[in-house]
Amino acid sequence: MAALLLCWAALAAAATAGDWPQILGPTRDGLAAADEKLAASWPGAGPRAA
Repeated sequence: MAALLLCWAALAAAATAGDWPQILGPTRDGLAAADEKLAASWPGAGPRAA
């Protein structure tokens, strides 16, 4: 029973990592895609909470 639970947990964790299927991401460099840019400046109150 414990082995079945462990297998289920491993499969569930792998299923949630669809956009980064391997360590450090798709290009294995740990960097996000170039089209995902951060803001050049932040508002005084800070960024919006997610």
